[in-house]
Amino acid sequence: MATQNKKDNQRLSKQELKREPAFNEFLRGIQRSIEGSDLPIVKVGLAVLILLVVGGGVYGFYSYNKGKAEKSFADALAIYNAEFKDPKDNKDPKDAPPPKPVPGKKVYDDEKKKYTEAQAAFEQAAQYSSQAFMSRYYVALCKLKLDKPAGIKALQDLTVTEGVVGQLATVALADALATDGKTDEAIALYTKLRDSQAKLSPANVVVAPEVISYTLGQLYEVQKKSPEAVKAYADAAKSKAATRIAQQAYERIAVLDPEAARKLPMPKSDDDQQQQF
Repeated sequence: MATQNKKDNQRLSKQELKREPAFNEFLRGIQRSIEGSDLPIVKVGLAVLILLVVGGGVYGFYSYNKGKAEKSFADALAIYNAEFKDPKDNKDPKDAPPPKPVPGKKVYDDEKKKYTEAQAAFEQAAQYSSQAFMSRYYVALCKLKLDKPAGIKALQDLTVTEGVVGQLATVALADALATDGKTDEAIALYTKLRDSQAKLSPANVVVAPEVISYTLGQLYEVQKKSPEAVKAYADAAKSKAATRIAQQAYERIAVLDPEAARKLPMPKSDDDQQQQF
């Protein structure tokens, strides 16, 4: 009977299912404080606090903050993705009137200003816990544009983060290092990411394994290591999900090692995939 009661207590109520996980954890923290206190006045006070919270006071504030956090991040992302038009590329006559601004669409003619404003906006969004890690990731991307060493340092700090942000930061860092000619370091990062993602469920994988394999093939080609490149491309060519990547990988194998290409099955094209449905 005690076991059954314990199981019942572990079940989530309908109210709990509607609430955010972080908010439920906040409530459980209050409950633990009640159970751990020997002072009746403290127990009564905390119990009243729970009633007020569940009644809507604090939860309403929590929901309001969540909405503000999402808007703050969305506003920052709009700046980051805003169009940049280099004045040097402007072919309109000098006396031509400036184009009319499109409502809700931001356009910059100064790339440094764009990323400086985006970084400041993401730093503001990072103050909200629900947006902190993803905002810090974008802050690092902005820094890459403004001060590459600082951006690389920021990405390195984020690569140890679990989940989506850690994977995205690893890819961005590897690409930045590869651009600087540090292909050994980039290969090491992509290899580590591939191995760590192999332990995750597919739902938690951000970068498809065939994309990593194809990128490794490209990096090995830069180093003129054909056997390693062919092996990496072969892994990508076997993909049944990303047909375009598989085809591109097969084409590179055919160039680097025609004999190896003949031993591999020809990847299906997107048209072949569609004809099956």
